[in-house]
Amino acid sequence: KADCVLYTHPDLDHVGPTTSQILSQKGIKRIAPSPVAIKLIEYGADIDDITVCRSGDRYRVGNLEIEVIKADHPWQLINTKLFGKPLRGDDACGFVVRTPDGSFLFPGDTRLLESHLDIPSIDVILVDTSKCLFHLNVEGAIILCNSYPDAYLIPYHYGMFDEPQTPAQEQGDPKGVFKAVHDAEDRAFILAPGEPFV
Repeated sequence: KADCVLYTHPDLDHVGPTTSQILSQKGIKRIAPSPVAIKLIEYGADIDDITVCRSGDRYRVGNLEIEVIKADHPWQLINTKLFGKPLRGDDACGFVVRTPDGSFLFPGDTRLLESHLDIPSIDVILVDTSKCLFHLNVEGAIILCNSYPDAYLIPYHYGMFDEPQTPAQEQGDPKGVFKAVHDAEDRAFILAPGEPFV
């Protein structure tokens, strides 16, 4: 049922060959930074189904307005000899999606940036609760949540990997973040995959 898929960066836990091939067979449009677009084409996507985006770009999909925002996720700095050149500039991004029912802030996998703290009229924040220093990490997630005291909060990037010895994959605990967030008991929702949010 998807009209469009938004990608934030080219890491395998965000863009992989199997899902990409399924989406390509359905002709679903994709908006993605250039390194993701390259991977999607390698995975068989039709170039006409891909829109390459950069921070500051704006798009309309049906009755949605999509704004591309900056992200900072150079996790390869942990070991560039092993992981290669770090993501930089517009290699990664986040999104603000404005719908008739409300506006969503999805910063993507990113360290906290000052520009994340003053986006107007945000109703829901998707909160990265990973402990990794190249994500929001616990402190950044708390600051982001408390900067929008009226927004609902939905955590992501936890419980996915079991590799605590790998810093980029050290998972956080949403409850550990939300215990320091103002009014979290009324506005934070830990959802199961596929569970609707109304």
